[in-house]
Amino acid sequence: MIRILSILALVSLVVACAGGAQRALIDERRACLGNGQGAIEACTRIIARDVPRDVLIEAYINRGNARVDTGDIDGALADMQAVIDLDPDDPLAYFNRGDAYLKLDKPERAIAEFSRSIELDPNYAPSYSMRGSVYSLVDKHALALADHDRALSLEPKDAVMLYNRALSLFFAQDYERALTDLDAALRVRASYGVARELRAEVLRILQQQKAGNGG
Repeated sequence: MIRILSILALVSLVVACAGGAQRALIDERRACLGNGQGAIEACTRIIARDVPRDVLIEAYINRGNARVDTGDIDGALADMQAVIDLDPDDPLAYFNRGDAYLKLDKPERAIAEFSRSIELDPNYAPSYSMRGSVYSLVDKHALALADHDRALSLEPKDAVMLYNRALSLFFAQDYERALTDLDAALRVRASYGVARELRAEVLRILQQQKAGNGG
């Protein structure tokens, strides 16, 4: 009986320790989802542990995002490569790598990454929206608007994607349609500051055009 009790006590202790380790991992994963250096450190601790493959991929992706936020683009690219090494068909890794290349002012590389993300997941709207924005930067306005239209067909009430299309329309000097998209974005998110600023600029240009036409 004493031996049985001892074994039961040992099993209880192992279960308690396992439960504590699991809770610690949950806390680390929550911290890894944050921003800045704290998130980077939490993700790094997870990566150093013996964790399931999906948790490891999640940690690399989140650390890459946090590194982008802190300006460590090279570190972010290394993290996205680690994800691709673990899962070459992960569309989010290519999407995030496209964002990193965009921040490095490498639009053609960014377009290639967003295109690969779209190949892997044709229904992931942000990839179309971001690729459309990059097409605008390189003056490929027809391609840009086609991508934005596709993104908004998938997520018609996404304020960021409405803003992105409005910005592309602005670059294409289609101010009336840009205004329509900006109004729609602000109906979704009234506090969207950059949309409100762009809307003011669009209205200023439209008023100038009207005055120039004698309106």
